[in-house]
Amino acid sequence: MQAGLAVVQSEVTCNQISIDSFKIIYVTIEETAIYHPTAVQALTCLRVCHNLSNCFLDIHLIRFNEIKGYVYILAGDEIQILIFPEGNWRFIDET
Repeated sequence: MQAGLAVVQSEVTCNQISIDSFKIIYVTIEETAIYHPTAVQALTCLRVCHNLSNCFLDIHLIRFNEIKGYVYILAGDEIQILIFPEGNWRFIDET
């Protein structure tokens, strides 16, 4: 099983407040992981899209979420599928 690769971006924000003769500094560090699709995830995406097209369904959208690390597929009238980095996939049921 292949794990997803992640690049961590850090954003540092500094705020300074002066009260009387004291200086208070607030530092906020936000880290965001950016994922890249795995080989297993890409093959699963190809297999799912192939099965959808065999059922004569239009594939409207394929989107990779860099923050969460999953692939989103919108097909047909209301079929939504998520493909996770490990290659597992599932339908999104909004009913």
